[in-house]
Amino acid sequence: MVKGLSEDRVYNCLEGAMFGNETVRILVERSDGQASATKRQQEAAPLVVLGSSRLPPHWPSIVSKWNHSMEKIDEDTT
Repeated sequence: MVKGLSEDRVYNCLEGAMFGNETVRILVERSDGQASATKRQQEAAPLVVLGSSRLPPHWPSIVSKWNHSMEKIDEDTT
């Protein structure tokens, strides 16, 4: 994880921000997978997804389901 970057901090800095006429929506999830580099276990970075006010209200659950599907594909290919 990036030093000083937590899920709460990302959420608090970006949620509700305005860019033009769109409001930013944010989904921050902790990855359940384990990342490894050079045979050493590291804490997995949070998944951060930015959206806009034009997305449907249920978009976080769509992204969450997609993310878990992608993790399953990664496991199957290793």
